[in-house]
Amino acid sequence: MADTLRVVRATSLEVDRLSREMREFKAEMNKRWGDLAASLGTVVEDIVAPSIPRVLREVFACPAEAIEFSAVRLRRKHPTLSDYNREFDTVAAGCGYFLIVESKIRLDIGAVNEFAGRLPEVKEFFPEFAARGYRFVGAVAGLYVDPSVAAFAEKRGLIVLGTGDDLMTVLNSPGFTPRAY
Repeated sequence: MADTLRVVRATSLEVDRLSREMREFKAEMNKRWGDLAASLGTVVEDIVAPSIPRVLREVFACPAEAIEFSAVRLRRKHPTLSDYNREFDTVAAGCGYFLIVESKIRLDIGAVNEFAGRLPEVKEFFPEFAARGYRFVGAVAGLYVDPSVAAFAEKRGLIVLGTGDDLMTVLNSPGFTPRAY
C-alpha cells in the first residue's frame, strides 16, 4: 500500500510538472505567433508604402514632387483629447488630398467596415491639413483582395490596392471617385 501511494504521488508530481511545461510552451508559442503576425503586418505596410506616390498620381493626377508629407506607421495624438491616439499604416498629403491607407495581409469586409467607420475622425488628428481644406480619402490595401471585397470597399468610397504588375495596383472601376470626408 505504501509503495502504491509513493507511485501515485510521484505520478501526480510528474503530471503537474508536465502540465506546467505545456502551459509555458503554449504561452511561448502564442507569443511567437503574435510576433510573427505583427511582423507580417509591417511587411505589408512596407510593400504598400512605396506605391503611394504612384497611387496619388494615378487617382488624383498628383505628381511625386507635389507630395508634401508622407509617413509609414505614424502614431498621432489627438490634439485635444490627450489620452486618445491612433496609429496610421501609411499617410500621404499632396495636391489638396490627404490619403490614409489601411494595409492588411488579407483584406476582408470586416476590416473594410472598421476602417471606413473610423475615417471621418481622421481630420481631427491632422488639423493642419483640415484647416487648409484638404480632402481626406481612404484606401485599403492587401496582398490578396478578393473581388467581392474590392467591390464592397469601392461602394464604401475607398480606393482599393492589391498586388498587380506594379506590385500595388489601383483596383477601382474606371472613373471611380473616392469619397472625401
